[in-house]
Amino acid sequence: MLPIIADILSGWHGVLDPLPDVLIPVPLHHWRLRRRGFNQAERIAAMLSKRVGVPTVADLVARGKATKPQPGLRPAERVINLADAFVLRRPVLGLSICLVDDIVTTRATLNSLAGVLAAGGAQRITAFALASARR
Repeated sequence: MLPIIADILSGWHGVLDPLPDVLIPVPLHHWRLRRRGFNQAERIAAMLSKRVGVPTVADLVARGKATKPQPGLRPAERVINLADAFVLRRPVLGLSICLVDDIVTTRATLNSLAGVLAAGGAQRITAFALASARR
């Protein structure tokens, strides 16, 4: 684990209490995943999972539609870009979920994903990101 990530993850227990039932990395569309070769959110979630003992479950939701990359889009364009992008693949009724992403800019991705999980009956939805971009 990279030292800076280890430092960030060491503060996890003070951030969320109680711990969630599962960690869900923000999914990539299968084309983007194939092109990139890895999902950075999955890697962060895996490190976080080892650190705190909460399982990472990457197949609860999928990115069902290919979206434009978010960088370069204005906030309103990001929301439109993500409309209907995520699909629930397994039940989440009653689960406490923590979404994991690399960077949060406008919260459009997390809000879109959280909306799908809330509609599916998730009990509690929180988020963890390594960085936050301020505009």
